[in-house]
Parts: sequence; C-alpha cells; structure tokens
Amino acid sequence: MFAQQPKQALIRKKEVYQNSALNIYISAVAHGKAGGIAKVLDSNAKFSILNGTKTVSFSKNEMPVYFKAVESNGKKYTTSTAIVENGAGESIVRVNMQSHDLLRSNYVTFANTGNGWKITNVYTVIK
Repeated sequence: MFAQQPKQALIRKKEVYQNSALNIYISAVAHGKAGGIAKVLDSNAKFSILNGTKTVSFSKNEMPVYFKAVESNGKKYTTSTAIVENGAGESIVRVNMQSHDLLRSNYVTFANTGNGWKITNVYTVIK
C-alpha cells in the first residue's frame, strides 16, 4: 500500500514545479536565455502579443526566433510576478517586465497536462 502525501506536501510540490517553470520562462523572455524552455512549454503552447491595437500570435515552434531577438535587443528588464488565479489544475501568473521605456505584462497560464505542469498559453500586453 502506498502512503498518501499530505495535501500540503502536494500543494508545495505543485508550487515548486510552477516556480521552476516560471523562472525558466522569465529567463527566456527577459534575458533571452532559452535553455530549458522547451521542457516547460506544452507542445500546443500559444503566445499572443498585444501592442497598441495589433495582436501577433506565435506557436511554440516559432518562439526560439523570438527568444534570440530578446537576447540581442540589449534591453534590461526588472521583473515582478503576481498570482492571478491558482486552481487545482490550472494557474495564471502575471509577469511584469519593466524597462526604461515600456511595461510588458505577460499572463502565463500553467496547466497540469498529465506530463507535469506546463505553460500552455501566454498573453502579453505591451504598454
């Protein structure tokens, strides 16, 4: 018979996986360091960026070009995070990236995909 983990231990395990995935995501979008990003993105992950009135969408396969552009743009970002929603099977975290001339708010959706907690959707608003 397997011993059940206490509920608090399961919640903590979820937070560890999400925090690890979130840190990898921030490293990629804020600094262009995309090492490990593939393992935290769901195979069907979608990315949308709203800049003014124009929305551009990307798939997971198109993101390496984006991360390379971030690495070469030379911008320095200060990041902060806030939990928007935290459910049993899905969580949304807002990642703000502030540079001297703009604010990017990324709404990152994590889902328990059966293969661990993965990023399934990112919606970015540039202000």
